[in-house]
Amino acid sequence: MLLNRSDSLNYLKEKYFSGINFSDERLLRNPFLENKNHFYFNSFITSKPSEITSEVFKILDKTGSK
Repeated sequence: MLLNRSDSLNYLKEKYFSGINFSDERLLRNPFLENKNHFYFNSFITSKPSEITSEVFKILDKTGSK
């Protein structure tokens, strides 16, 4: 089975944050996450406000806070 570029990017986007516990408060003071977020939004997300907003909410949902 051959994967096209879109399939590969979707897979990378889906798995990019796997293994990161967003409810860990120590990440707030760690430059690792800032750099990772910067790369994610510049590489996988278009500059459309609706897509940026959608992705931000997906990440915030992973924090487990209400």
